[in-house]
Amino acid sequence: MKSVVVLISPAAVDAYPPVQAQARLLADAGFEVQLLTSPRRGRLNVEFCHTGVIVTSFVVGAGRARNLTSYTRMIAKLSALRMDQGKRLAAEISFDPNGMALGNLALGRRPRRVAHFHETLGTLPSATAYARMRKRVTAYDLVVVADSGRAPLLQKELDLPIEPTVIPNYPLSIPVTPSPTKNPEFEVIYGGSIDFQQRIDLVIQSVVAWPTHARLTLLGDDSKPQVAMLKEMAARFGDRVIFHGWIETGALIERYRRAHLGISLLNPAREQWRLSVGASNKRYQYMQAGLAQIGDKIAGVPELVEGNGIGRVVADYTPESIAAIVNYYAAHPEQAAAEGERAEALHRLRYNYQQAFAPILDWVAAGRT
Repeated sequence: MKSVVVLISPAAVDAYPPVQAQARLLADAGFEVQLLTSPRRGRLNVEFCHTGVIVTSFVVGAGRARNLTSYTRMIAKLSALRMDQGKRLAAEISFDPNGMALGNLALGRRPRRVAHFHETLGTLPSATAYARMRKRVTAYDLVVVADSGRAPLLQKELDLPIEPTVIPNYPLSIPVTPSPTKNPEFEVIYGGSIDFQQRIDLVIQSVVAWPTHARLTLLGDDSKPQVAMLKEMAARFGDRVIFHGWIETGALIERYRRAHLGISLLNPAREQWRLSVGASNKRYQYMQAGLAQIGDKIAGVPELVEGNGIGRVVADYTPESIAAIVNYYAAHPEQAAAEGERAEALHRLRYNYQQAFAPILDWVAAGRT
């Protein structure tokens, strides 16, 4: 009888790389992985697939009534898996408060369970939700969080006896094809949520002071209302600022590798972002792609970027500071390439999900029999 691990991720797996990474590693380790999730906004089907992973998808985010129906069906599916006498459940991993809520509402025997947090609890909508979460988490055997700074905060917020286990959102180390030809223009690239919280407005404003052969490409969902304002801001630069739209996770790294420099900035006004060096996976995806990068001064980022010699951090949150770094690398492309090579080597040596997830994989395997 094959051992089963259930991953409960109401949020879209296609937009959640850690869920994809865990599903792949668990399946490759010989588990049957049952993934309960949803397609990303505007889609009917999930794009993610992997041998050994059985994906059951429920459309959410399409209205309260439809969400209630989808969550009810997800609970029913989880209950059926728990009560299936032909399956040996080794573990359940519930992602974020919604996944934990569904796991606690399902019927049947509960296997060993992991509560995997991505965000801090400051993102919960109300004091009632916060109180529910404190009560809910006591039913879990292991609590995981993506950032070392968030671990003591989460311990305090949830009154946990020990700090949560930290599993940073590093990308999987996978074989890559030979390096593609770089784009002819000097390309600075960004991938992720396109929003003012990521200071995309400052990055766009900085383009006016870039060399004329430098271009900015933004990858990510560009259908959100706030992106319209950013597109309007970028319109004066013509084809020097390109909104590429969504790109599937499996194709992301190869697209990054055609660029010359990555960029990732977060608004430090929010505690959520100040404690994000381990949770913000784009920094490590740039490393995987062999890109030098521009970072910010959020805790841990200068040590990661400048400390490892794989890029530079902005002096301050201004277009001028961003432009100064872009101009430097555009004038010294050989240094950008060398720092990118160092970044990729570090990804393979240390900053990869295989190493980060190994303690959890061992813990799950201990419950296989």
